[in-house]
Amino acid sequence: MDLEVRPNNDLKYRRNLCQAIFGLLHFELARIRWQLEDQSLKSLEPKIYQELRESVAMTRQKREDYIKDSKVPIEECLHANGIKAEV
Repeated sequence: MDLEVRPNNDLKYRRNLCQAIFGLLHFELARIRWQLEDQSLKSLEPKIYQELRESVAMTRQKREDYIKDSKVPIEECLHANGIKAEV
């Protein structure tokens, strides 16, 4: 192998390795942050935490029904005000 080519390849390898490690580190730090925020809300605002937990636990069909039901009054208001829009 040519000695002039090898340092460039090594540098490229090290950069790629660092990017991969930093990416994983970023993901892990985000996960830890999410857990800390979750526990903080659970301790400081248990009622709000429970409401959020229940809303996240909704089934897909319930979420879609909720969105569908919410769209109707918005669309009516827009059309009543002469605004052509799709919600």
